[in-house]
Amino acid sequence: MGRIVVSGVLPEEKDLVEQVFDVIRSQFEPNPPELSFCLALNEVTPIWGNNKYVNINRTALKKLRLVLLGNATEADVQCWLGDTEVVKRPVAKEPIIQSKWKYVYFTENDLLVTTRQHSLIALGKKLMDGFVLAPHRLQPLPHENDFYDTDIDKTRMIPATGLFEHVQDIDLTVMSCCDTGSSFKPMSVFEKPSTWWWMDGFEKTSAPEAAHIRLIPYGLMRLTQGSNIVTFCGSQHGRMCRPNYGIGMCP
Repeated sequence: MGRIVVSGVLPEEKDLVEQVFDVIRSQFEPNPPELSFCLALNEVTPIWGNNKYVNINRTALKKLRLVLLGNATEADVQCWLGDTEVVKRPVAKEPIIQSKWKYVYFTENDLLVTTRQHSLIALGKKLMDGFVLAPHRLQPLPHENDFYDTDIDKTRMIPATGLFEHVQDIDLTVMSCCDTGSSFKPMSVFEKPSTWWWMDGFEKTSAPEAAHIRLIPYGLMRLTQGSNIVTFCGSQHGRMCRPNYGIGMCP
């Protein structure tokens, strides 16, 4: 099945992760996957004015790179790659670790991957050709249509009224959401938000369309074969896409 590596920067996190591993092993008996908790680089990444922020995603990738290049301790190589024959072979000026693993799937604890089943062969070919595959990252929103409990505080969700009433259903068997590129991000024309731009409206007490004005140019959609919850038509970094009928037929 492969090897699952969970990474962090605090050694004491291992106990909790091992409890989760026990659950995973019980679900995949008698042939559970390889499981390991490995430390990332404990380095600070200044961000948003916070000079003590540790970006675990970035430091985990940096640590894995050191492991694959042979610039890590034997213990680190063992932790990340497991019990496998490890051979250092010279490529250019740096050695590269050659293990039994061909690919790395990098994800975070709040991400769900959605793709079309018939695209898997083509995606696999791209991997074998040496490409790095990066999905278009969609950001879900708490929208009234996804909540049925009337006791929930509706000020903490997007109302299903006015410009936010219509949600475009995306049928992945016949539709795409076409990337519009990075040259223009509609959210960038507004004043700098106090938090993530798509969350900023929840900090305001004005009418919903005024509070969530940054979301209006994007529109809302729902992947009916995916998470089936409401997202805006774009990524969390403001890159926009447009729903379009047809697969591989973006204008």
